[in-house]
Amino acid sequence: MTLVVDELKKKRAETDLRISEMQAQISVLAQQAAFDESRMMSTRISQLSSKASAGRGFVRRTLGEAGRPITTADFA
Repeated sequence: MTLVVDELKKKRAETDLRISEMQAQISVLAQQAAFDESRMMSTRISQLSSKASAGRGFVRRTLGEAGRPITTADFA
């Protein structure tokens, strides 16, 4: 009987250790995922910002080339 109890305690200790190791791995993976997501969002924001800047440049050039105030109908 004592042998069975000792064996179960040993297995429980091993299982607890594995659970702790897995929790540590999960934590590391969650941090990596958060970093990757943040980096992807920064890249996407930069891309959108570049496109918006290009659009503003087009508007500025068109208004400058017109040499006079123009309406949105003229602009289209």
